[in-house]
Amino acid sequence: MLDPNKVTLLIKNAGLKSTQARIAVLGLLMQSQHGLNHQELEKRLGENGYQFDRVTVYRTLHHLSEARIIHKLVGIDRSFVFAYIDEAISGEPSTHQTEHPHFICESCATTYCLDQNSYTQARVEVPVGFTLKHSELQLFGICPQCH
Repeated sequence: MLDPNKVTLLIKNAGLKSTQARIAVLGLLMQSQHGLNHQELEKRLGENGYQFDRVTVYRTLHHLSEARIIHKLVGIDRSFVFAYIDEAISGEPSTHQTEHPHFICESCATTYCLDQNSYTQARVEVPVGFTLKHSELQLFGICPQCH
């Protein structure tokens, strides 16, 4: 079971107000073994007794993403998928590091975070005047559950 005090502390350490929606959403993402889209999050929130409207969930995801507590990427169906970034706030190693590859199953559309050490980062020269803020590596295929 996840310690609610740890979730609250992570939110406050990121400079955000600790609201019930932020605690619930971040708690679910911290417990998940893979990235979740908005629909999956709404379903899990409901299963856990939370009733937040769609706009509240979107805003919560936006604020947590802007604070670099979670990251957002585009899934196979072009919907956003969100995952917890453990290392960004706590300094503890995790599979959810800020820049790491993702494996997206083309059968079930599940997004998995892969270990940062599982690949060698490509070196790309950006033209003079451009500022690179982040990069993403997405691998597509079939996960073990769908084989």
